[in-house]
Amino acid sequence: MSSLAGKRVLLTRAAEDNAAWARGLAAAGAHPLDFPCLLFEVDRDSAEPLARALAGADWVALTSRRAVRALAELAPPPWPADPRLACVGTLTGAAAEELLGPVELVAPGGTARSLAETLIERSRPGESIVLPTAVEARPDLEELLNAAQRRIDRVAIYSTRAVDPSPRVPPPQADLVFFASPSAVAAYAARADLPAGALTISLGPTTSEALRAAGWRVAAEASTRDLEGMIRAAEQAFASTSSPPSTS
Repeated sequence: MSSLAGKRVLLTRAAEDNAAWARGLAAAGAHPLDFPCLLFEVDRDSAEPLARALAGADWVALTSRRAVRALAELAPPPWPADPRLACVGTLTGAAAEELLGPVELVAPGGTARSLAETLIERSRPGESIVLPTAVEARPDLEELLNAAQRRIDRVAIYSTRAVDPSPRVPPPQADLVFFASPSAVAAYAARADLPAGALTISLGPTTSEALRAAGWRVAAEASTRDLEGMIRAAEQAFASTSSPPSTS
């Protein structure tokens, strides 16, 4: 039995992402609490530039399941150039396999840097890499690949925006709060304070950085960018806490 059994876990992603994690948490005996802070929107106007980019692509680099879903919606395969797919982590890779086809590589570290390093090893200078991304995405991956003389065609195909933060609401009672992105941290901070005594769990380094910038302590950071990583991090946080929050 997981040490999360009976714990209240507040989920702060978009509603559809919360639902997927809620099922896994319920299976572990936890009580998931839905508190969506983000909205996901596909940019229909990007369909034409996306199709042009794919027509000459050697690779498509995918940094999130949202990018996979938006790409499948705007420009479903087959594509003329038959580019190879590179994904940032196992969940993105699984989504790409389901919606787009075979995946050539999955970055082992689950980060933009890991994806860049793996792609640089597997590709050649001058090859074209299409980067379907969010409007608000950081340029880290693009800069690393450009520095290695890969041709990057970045196309913003979706956006993630915060749920309307007004009015602020009292924080839901919870033992844990799961954060999966810097945008979720910012959106949550605009809506509510952290529940008293709750442990804050981060999906990765950039999310941890955002939490600390907001003035919040990171109780644990996932070692893999998936729900299993979050659960393991939460279990470790409870194990290292002498008096974990009550579930009563």
